[in-house]
Amino acid sequence: MKSSMKEKLNQILNDQYVQYEKNTPNSHTKHIAASKVMPGGNTRTTQWMDPYPFFVDNAEGMYINDIDNNNYLDFMLNATTLILGHTHPEIVKTLTKQVQEGTVYSVPTEGQSKLADILVEIVPSFEKVRFTNSGTEATMMAIMAARSFTKKTKIAKFEGGYHGTHDHVSVSVYPKKEDLNIYTHPGIPEYSYQPKSILDDVIVLPYNNIEKSKELISIHKEDLACVIMEPIISNFGYLPLDIEFIRFIRDITEEASNNLNEAIIESINSDPNRHLGFYNRANNLSLKYHAFQLLPGIGNSKAIQMVKERGGSGWSSFEQIDGSCGIESVRLLAERYLGEMNDPSESPSLLELLVRSEI
Repeated sequence: MKSSMKEKLNQILNDQYVQYEKNTPNSHTKHIAASKVMPGGNTRTTQWMDPYPFFVDNAEGMYINDIDNNNYLDFMLNATTLILGHTHPEIVKTLTKQVQEGTVYSVPTEGQSKLADILVEIVPSFEKVRFTNSGTEATMMAIMAARSFTKKTKIAKFEGGYHGTHDHVSVSVYPKKEDLNIYTHPGIPEYSYQPKSILDDVIVLPYNNIEKSKELISIHKEDLACVIMEPIISNFGYLPLDIEFIRFIRDITEEASNNLNEAIIESINSDPNRHLGFYNRANNLSLKYHAFQLLPGIGNSKAIQMVKERGGSGWSSFEQIDGSCGIESVRLLAERYLGEMNDPSESPSLLELLVRSEI
């Protein structure tokens, strides 16, 4: 019975291939020519389809027309980035206006700031925004930031997860069945001679498997900088993550972030002059509120005492602050920083003031 169904399915697929090739002769010709100058006949691996991709002539709304006059309903919309469809009148109007004013300047524009303001306002978890040219750049920068902040090198990703094409996410993206191991979940290279050092730094987790993922994360938690994931993985049929699995990942990464306070303290101690500047520059933020009061447990009277102890010459070390004021200056800074990271709406922001050197 299964064999019969498989044969029928294969016949249907073969018939579709034959019909596709019959309907797309011009695309076939273009593909052969393009393959001579571009690997695979295109500049984007995800554009490939068997036996060859069709070539687009134009598109409008939700439809694409190819060079053989075939019409397609576009379910991809460039991996959902074209949420308004193709050639939306307002988009065309705005892009035309911008092209007439210039395209690339290599310096900031007001448009960047306006869009960043909108995103920070409507997305609760956004504090600041970095625009990139691709998803590859975005995940690469995110991983670099996580490593720099945690001072750890390993990352965790899921089998079949796609996060761009830089080395550390190009592991176990399209694994072959014979390479999989349900017990060890090894990192499977995506290209020949991918360095072993890359594979060693990537922990591969099984999709929707709480028990095994917990085991692997626990084993490597001392070296793990971050977990990168797609809530819905496209590589095997847009299968969504179980909500309980998402909660598990959130909980176990928050548990790991309990060690974040220690990492922040280490970061402060590695660059003391920058953070010591807060104590030496802190002044009144208002008539009744001193910047010292941003620190946990520091009230008005304590802030006044600290100002007196600082005097006009300031402090040369955290140890000097601790001795004269009876506080743990580094720990208080770390707790404030961590609080602001967990609640970006906390205001005034010590991190923001520190960056802008307004205290």
